[in-house]
Amino acid sequence: MIQPASIRSCHVGIHCLTLCLFTAVVMSTHADSETPTISKSERRSATPDDGQFVVHEWGTFTSYSGSDGVRLDFRPLVENDLPDFVYDWLRWTGMDIFIKKTLRARQRMETPITYFYTDRVREVNVKVGFPQGVLTEFYPPVRRLEPQHIISRGNSRNLSAEELRGGLLDWGRVTLIPQASLRPDLKDRKLADAVAQRAFESLPPGGDPEPELYTGDHYFFARNTAAALVHVHLEPQQVASGSTVAAWNAPHGDFFEKFLFYRGVGNFALPLTVASRPDGRFDISNQGSDPLTGLLFLEVRNGEVRFSRLDDLARKTIREVGAPPEFFADTEGQSVHGGLWQAMHAILCEQGLYQDEANAMLQTWQHSWFLEEGTRLLYIVPRPRTDEILPLTIDPAPQQTIRVLVGRLEILPAAEEQRLIEVVRSSRRDRAVTKAASGVPAELLRLGRFAEPALVRLAHVARDDAEVREEAASLLCLIRSKEFAADDGQP
Repeated sequence: MIQPASIRSCHVGIHCLTLCLFTAVVMSTHADSETPTISKSERRSATPDDGQFVVHEWGTFTSYSGSDGVRLDFRPLVENDLPDFVYDWLRWTGMDIFIKKTLRARQRMETPITYFYTDRVREVNVKVGFPQGVLTEFYPPVRRLEPQHIISRGNSRNLSAEELRGGLLDWGRVTLIPQASLRPDLKDRKLADAVAQRAFESLPPGGDPEPELYTGDHYFFARNTAAALVHVHLEPQQVASGSTVAAWNAPHGDFFEKFLFYRGVGNFALPLTVASRPDGRFDISNQGSDPLTGLLFLEVRNGEVRFSRLDDLARKTIREVGAPPEFFADTEGQSVHGGLWQAMHAILCEQGLYQDEANAMLQTWQHSWFLEEGTRLLYIVPRPRTDEILPLTIDPAPQQTIRVLVGRLEILPAAEEQRLIEVVRSSRRDRAVTKAASGVPAELLRLGRFAEPALVRLAHVARDDAEVREEAASLLCLIRSKEFAADDGQP
């Protein structure tokens, strides 16, 4: 990491940085000529005119509902899917009080990525609020993190809806560095461009520049754009002053990334609901004040997928639709996967994302969206609602801000509820025969983080069947005990 003293003035620091990296980069460039590039069309679209300052953001809201369309609380059980350098409450406060697995909420706000495009080096102040939730992970580190009442409480177990609110990340001053500003004064323009690009790519913390789909390194896909470099410089007292962070633990130094990253959990309403009928059809309802666009309905079962793009849904409207058309070949086959990719890529670009940004988002989410078992509806959250849920403040303000948040509604269809009730009933019979717990059925384990709300829903649907209710409760206890056993006994 660059030492704090190396960047007293941003402009001076950039020139020093280029000179320091020059020799190593030139050697690397000659050794490997295949430097990653952005296509001319993508680069042109992502290069602001003189005097222009543009901000683009993408992210997702994930929720889960039963066949009645009512959203169910669930927990973000995956905690190790981010690089070690990303900050969370434990790393930022130095206090082991915030266990994300204990948080039950209706919505998970996942990977908002904020890109900046500028014609020159700029300094801006950036903060994002989350009035109806808490922000659980972020990078670069921030100067201020709220709500403080969670730290005062001592732990995050059994937080009420009233306590799970008031989130804020304040990065304070952020320096934006376009790649062109790192370009050395060389006669060989091609070499100068290569040096600037390699220097640009070497500053953010380590990671595979070409991560594989299944490695868990999907965070790094978001770097594959022409956005400016983001630099945050922190002195220890800038974080420690006026907060509960101990001075010894406060992050300090220079932090670089191609974007601002954050995510969290919360309880807030989104305009879309989907109810599943016993006959296999669905009632899709837009309860909001704005039309819903970019609707993509898909189902993944046993390695096969079917999907369809739906027409826009007007405000205060209910539409009946059938299930997507017949299942296609294996989801890893290029034809169906390519069709899904193209459909969603078109939706994202229609909302204003650059092509390379849409590619980065799809690379990040293709496994979760297109390969995970389940029935889901993807759609674009209306911009006014996005701004209400996540107020983003940038000062000085950019000339243009594009925010594309994709709503992901996971649905437990009526037919699937009945099938899983039989799975629970079978588990009860197995327990009666063996006189011991036989574990959680594989059909439920495949639901991952949604297994818990699914069992809650199944117990409600079969509320007149005491055996199913009792077995669902036993399986819930078993799931929870296994999860907390993996936490090395943390409360």
